[in-house]
Amino acid sequence: MNIARWTTPSITYKPSLTAVADIDEIVLVIAQGGYSIVKTLADATVNDGKYYWDLTQEETAGLSSASTGTLKIDYLTNADKRYTTQRIIFSVSESAVNEVIS
Repeated sequence: MNIARWTTPSITYKPSLTAVADIDEIVLVIAQGGYSIVKTLADATVNDGKYYWDLTQEETAGLSSASTGTLKIDYLTNADKRYTTQRIIFSVSESAVNEVIS
């Protein structure tokens, strides 16, 4: 997986251990060094049994290029069961224009 700085990628997740309807809280954490992007259920779009989180240009600008980061998702069901995903390691690349494009 690759995330280019200053872009607006969408992160998609389909839970395999429970149905979306049974999840009360879900948190996406993208981390690199001391920088992190945290997205919650309120930030997600839910469609067809999947969660979609959109990153902003400003959020991805905080990532360091030519390096790696990690992505993890934790969630809590309405039965008070908490789950976590395996860590995904991603690489960071530069975009063509290193600033916000309006």
